[in-house]
Amino acid sequence: MEQTPQPTTSVSENYHLLTQEERRNIIIKQLLARYPPPETDRAFPRNPTIPPSSISSSDSQSQDTPDDRIGNVQWCICQGCIKMPTQVESVCCQEIEEVKACIPDGKKCITESDMFCSQIATEQTVRLMSTMLHLESLPVVDSDNNR
Repeated sequence: MEQTPQPTTSVSENYHLLTQEERRNIIIKQLLARYPPPETDRAFPRNPTIPPSSISSSDSQSQDTPDDRIGNVQWCICQGCIKMPTQVESVCCQEIEEVKACIPDGKKCITESDMFCSQIATEQTVRLMSTMLHLESLPVVDSDNNR
């Protein structure tokens, strides 16, 4: 009974004998085999769209002339807005349909909502958001005192 000859070099040794271009092509083939092409990707089977209510609220904002909301609150419907430094920030809760739907009956502003008071306007949430947005100064990291 004859034995078949065994290869004297292993796969890893053969791999190291390949040129860089050949290795690159092997890796590309392996990756393409592992991940499907974008046209078969099912992550977004239907492209998300902007709801018409968002478009209409942004259209009403674009009708204003630039900077006419900065430094005043004449545009405010709920009477709870404050002066903001930019046009983008100068938006009333009554102008955003999704927010307006959350305002309780008989109330004018989202800040009068129980949900706003209990979940958003808590001290913990305000501190967290201030820290995340770097509005609150962070302690200086000192390697000597940080032990």
